[in-house]
Amino acid sequence: MSSNDPRAQELEEPFRLPKTYTESLDAVTSLSMLMAGGTLLTRNPYGAWIAVFVAIGGFMNQHPLRTKDGGQSWSSIM
Repeated sequence: MSSNDPRAQELEEPFRLPKTYTESLDAVTSLSMLMAGGTLLTRNPYGAWIAVFVAIGGFMNQHPLRTKDGGQSWSSIM
C-alpha cells in the first residue's frame, strides 16, 4: 500500500473515548437559587413561580465546555 493510504496499519490509532462535558456556572443559576431561598424566607407564592421559570431558562440556555472533568447538567434545576 502507499504511505498516504488511510487503511495503512502504521496510520491506525487506538480508540479513545471523547472528553466529557461540564457546564460553566453562570449568574442565572445563582440567581435562581437566591430567588428560591428568598421565597422560602418571605413565604411569597409568586416568587416560587419566578424561581422555577428562571431555573428552567437557565437549564435551557446552558453551554457545555469541553474539559476532562465531568459535570452535572442539572445544577440550575436543583
